Amino acid sequence: MNLQRQQIIYYAIKYNGEYHSVLNALSQNEAWQEVGDVAAITIIDSDYPVYFWQLRYPPLCLFYRGNKSLLADKKVAIVGSRDVGEEIRLLTKIIVKNLNIDYDILSGMAKGVDGYSHRAAIACGKKTIGILANGIKYCYPPENSDLYELMVKEHLLLSEYPQYCRPLRYHFPFRNRLIAALADKLIIPAAKEKSGTMITVDCALELNKDIYCWDDNSAVAKQANAYLLQQGVNVLSSLQAIKEL
Repeated sequence: MNLQRQQIIYYAIKYNGEYHSVLNALSQNEAWQEVGDVAAITIIDSDYPVYFWQLRYPPLCLFYRGNKSLLADKKVAIVGSRDVGEEIRLLTKIIVKNLNIDYDILSGMAKGVDGYSHRAAIACGKKTIGILANGIKYCYPPENSDLYELMVKEHLLLSEYPQYCRPLRYHFPFRNRLIAALADKLIIPAAKEKSGTMITVDCALELNKDIYCWDDNSAVAKQANAYLLQQGVNVLSSLQAIKEL
């Protein structure tokens, strides 16, 4: 099939980024039209991240805002629970601050650990990449509106969903495969045993990524660490261990 990138972008916009609808349109070679200059990376582009070819469902079209050259950098994904307090915010900040400056920080722009990770990266002069479960121009959650604007100006946002598409429940676990694939390493400061974080972990395990959890006695961290350790995840127990990643 002789695909054109404008064709892929057109279907992605028409079908609001819904993967199987876009794939079906491509296989049927549906009618399409030029969409103009849209900030997107398609599966046939030369700068399409090779990491995504490892996935069962590699993204067909990624919309972006910000500096897409960051995709070539080394990346550590930091993900975890949305419902955490000051203790985990500080822990996340410590982890980000002590990581090698060569790493960009990758996460999902959600509440809790995700947002803490992006903000900590910006605060200590690192670059950061956010992968959204909603349209590239839709800010969710709304309390991250200031963070969203900073990401657009100086960092990078990616999404399979165009424009102002609202986040649907199933977008989040599907999005998490992209975080797992794009990361060189994955760190879990705190998570619940049954959560979107564990979907990211399971995907990263399938991709043979290096995964780390924090050796913490807090109730929040303990909820998931037992499962993580059963899966052979590495344990971080000191600042020196973080610096040596």
